Amino acid sequence: MIADIILGDAHLKKEEYDDILYGKKCLAVAQASGDKGAKMYAYMTLGDAHSKKKEYDDAISYSTQCLAIAQESGDKVAEMSGYMTLANGHLLKEKYDDAISYSTKCLAIARESGDEVAEMNAYMLLGNAHLKKKEYEDGISYSKNCLAISHESGEKVAEMKAFILLGDAHLEKEEYDDAHSFFTQGRTIAEEQGDNRNVIFFKTRINEIYEIVGTSEGYSELLSELEFPQGFLDGIQNFDSFLRSLLGYLLNKASGNYKEALSCLETCMALGNNSYYKAEYGEKLWTLKHDISEMHVLLRDYDKGIQYQQEALDVARKEGSKSKQAKSHFSLGKVYYKLQQYGNAEKSLKESLTGYEKIFVGLKQNDRFKIAFVDKYKETFKKLLKVLIETNKKEEALVLSDHYRAKALKDLLVSSYGMKKEQTPDEDLQYADVQSLVSSSDYTLLFYSTCFDELYTFVVEAGKELGFSVQRFKYCDTCLDKLVDERFEDMKVRQVIHCEDRSLDNMHYSEENKDPKDDELTQLLIQRREKRLSEQCRSTCVCRENPSENCDKSSRTSGLEILNQKLIHNIKCFIKQDEIVIIPEGPSCRLPFAALRDPDTGQFLSETKRIRMAPSISSLKLLQEYPVDHHSRKKALIIGATFVGSVMFNGEKTEFKFLHGAILEAQEIASMLGVRALLSAYATKHVVIKRLQEGASVVHIAAHGDLEKATIVLAPSPEIRATKIPDEEDYMLTMADVQQAQVRAQLVVLSCCHSGRGEIKAEGVVGMCRAFLASGARAVVGSLWAINDDATRMFMETFYKYLKDGKSASTSLHLTMNDMRKTPQYSEPKYWAPFFLMGDDVTIQFKD
Repeated sequence: MIADIILGDAHLKKEEYDDILYGKKCLAVAQASGDKGAKMYAYMTLGDAHSKKKEYDDAISYSTQCLAIAQESGDKVAEMSGYMTLANGHLLKEKYDDAISYSTKCLAIARESGDEVAEMNAYMLLGNAHLKKKEYEDGISYSKNCLAISHESGEKVAEMKAFILLGDAHLEKEEYDDAHSFFTQGRTIAEEQGDNRNVIFFKTRINEIYEIVGTSEGYSELLSELEFPQGFLDGIQNFDSFLRSLLGYLLNKASGNYKEALSCLETCMALGNNSYYKAEYGEKLWTLKHDISEMHVLLRDYDKGIQYQQEALDVARKEGSKSKQAKSHFSLGKVYYKLQQYGNAEKSLKESLTGYEKIFVGLKQNDRFKIAFVDKYKETFKKLLKVLIETNKKEEALVLSDHYRAKALKDLLVSSYGMKKEQTPDEDLQYADVQSLVSSSDYTLLFYSTCFDELYTFVVEAGKELGFSVQRFKYCDTCLDKLVDERFEDMKVRQVIHCEDRSLDNMHYSEENKDPKDDELTQLLIQRREKRLSEQCRSTCVCRENPSENCDKSSRTSGLEILNQKLIHNIKCFIKQDEIVIIPEGPSCRLPFAALRDPDTGQFLSETKRIRMAPSISSLKLLQEYPVDHHSRKKALIIGATFVGSVMFNGEKTEFKFLHGAILEAQEIASMLGVRALLSAYATKHVVIKRLQEGASVVHIAAHGDLEKATIVLAPSPEIRATKIPDEEDYMLTMADVQQAQVRAQLVVLSCCHSGRGEIKAEGVVGMCRAFLASGARAVVGSLWAINDDATRMFMETFYKYLKDGKSASTSLHLTMNDMRKTPQYSEPKYWAPFFLMGDDVTIQFKD
């Protein structure tokens, strides 16, 4: 009999569950002999075996009998085992209250006996059961207890399972930052254990999060005809009717056959009444009703579209899904807008945004997720923006647009400045607050907002009615992007003579990125450019030697006049102040506003106005109102970062050019300010970060920059270089490095090629300027393109001369541009227009 018990247990551990006859044999002998102990363990073995074979009724039956004997005999170990098997069986039979009851009893005995493994498993069962009941807080609490014990004891499999529970719980709660964190940790363990099945599980879950928040495309919602050739569905024999209908919907929708697609969805709804499809139908009910609504709208049956979307919304409310409710409200808002029912459209779109706001809060401090999330769902607030403009609610439209401008950056600023949530600057921001902001500083605020096929310009001046202009483009962002790129070609910023390239990127305009749909203005610009190039070719005797210096100056400024007409001319009557603060959006973030030229006067915008940029009104308000004492008053930190030696870059061994101009620039500025520059091999990443953390009133960095990655090249430490070829993390200063450094500088000057550039999102430009502002810098000077070495040095020396004389950063930049224009060899916009000031208008008190 004892041999049978041992053999049964051995086969069980080997998962040879069909050999549980040993357990049955043991049970028969025990029953014949009356040996209760053997009988109990036979029941225990059989219960466990049937549980692992997913034969839960048998498992529960045997475990119940084991438990009865264990309680009678006072065998706590067997009693605990019985409770655990019963809990697991009831959990898998979806009897969650019973599972919780048995798990709680198991936990009590495990704690009393000090059995940490049993305690850990009981916590896991309790966590799972509560999560199945959608009691998320209890589920998370028990799962964390399981995680703590498994981590401490080194039980990696249990730890991984705890990460699964926690990740799923936060995913269900739509708290994607936490869910991503737990799934990522679980994937690491699965990879270490060589558990490919769970590696795939974790990757799938992480991909699902990426798709929801918008950091990657994820899996495609639609399947193309190429994936489903004609007659594909007719050849499928093994798919059930429900799945066939879903695939038929996807195929027909992708092909534009909306009636057929609708018919497939209606078939799915009908099949849902069959109990066989109950589980699938319940999971997909919201999707089915939402998609049926969308098909009705595409077929212009708007009443049915509204009816089904309202039903979908009811389903989403019952599920408690914030994202589904937001999507349903957005769909309703779009239909109401089509029907010109603007009141209903405004209400639905605001409800949609409320749902997305709740999800946004759950992203916590995950800056990458926040940027992507706002960008993915920007259509909702853009549609509401259009509704507000249509109904002449322009002041509300401005506040709304600002609320979603640099939204993630505002959270970083609040954190950086140590503010509490209730002190957040855009909470209940009113137009009166905007008026108060501009009146306290005597500037005109220009706020640009792209909205589908329109460009809105808001002009705010103290005590004045809100100025507003709308420009219509057939393809707004695409057209503006081309217009800006045309101006780069007009100014010949790519043909700079005597310039060491501080950029690791090639600045170019890709032909394959061009949209073939051009509006009339873009076509006209292309024709003008081709005509100019043709004229230049005919005058090679003039242009061959140095075309960038000798070509007709008017040909290079006419495009800047066109942009002036589009962006400034219609609203210039509203601009009364000497300083303009510009909040750009989309392609206008790349635009050198300083170089826009008035065709009537021939003057550049920067000749008559001081120009400053800001990410948003809310961030500007925070910077302007927060005490200056928060920022460092220590001596300036001047960095000339270039080094000789091999490093790994983009997976290849690389050597960067030594930047003599950057070293000379840093030395001369340091001499002006009476400090010692941090140069070349001494400007290691470790040292620079340490110095940034220690604080400096002004930070000036002249170095290589990588536009694509938004990084700055510093030197690797000698210790690293002595052991290996440095990797990128050993010498690249990243945006994350900067944000974590908590830079408290009053002013940061980035003298790196294209330092003011970056990826353009709904958030704005995501690059180094944003990183330094987020880290706590009050203002940043950046550059849109590379300029001549001597011109750069002259520009910077002039700028610092004015800054040292007590002029504000905005005034210093304005005067420097004027001085450069008066210098014959540097009078063209390409030499002075790339520089801009972002943030507050600081005045530095330099120490002697």
